[in-house]
Amino acid sequence: MKIKVLKDEKQELIIEFETKDFTIPDAIADELLDDSSVEYAGATKEYRTVSNPTLKIVGKKPKESLVNAMERIVENVADLKIPHRGKK
Repeated sequence: MKIKVLKDEKQELIIEFETKDFTIPDAIADELLDDSSVEYAGATKEYRTVSNPTLKIVGKKPKESLVNAMERIVENVADLKIPHRGKK
């Protein structure tokens, strides 16, 4: 999935996801809220059917927080246990 940086400042980062799906930006925003260095994290979508979702991060080091949140998400997904489907 491609992203576009809309705003990149010392304590604020806004990125746009080149997709119509809101799932990943929302999951990242949720994970960012567990980071004590993040003051604000939110995913928004201006128009549901035509616009791409954006993610705004405000904090001490928003880029570093973003990378850390994505790494935690990958780890959490890798830890998921899917039960083996046996024959009925």
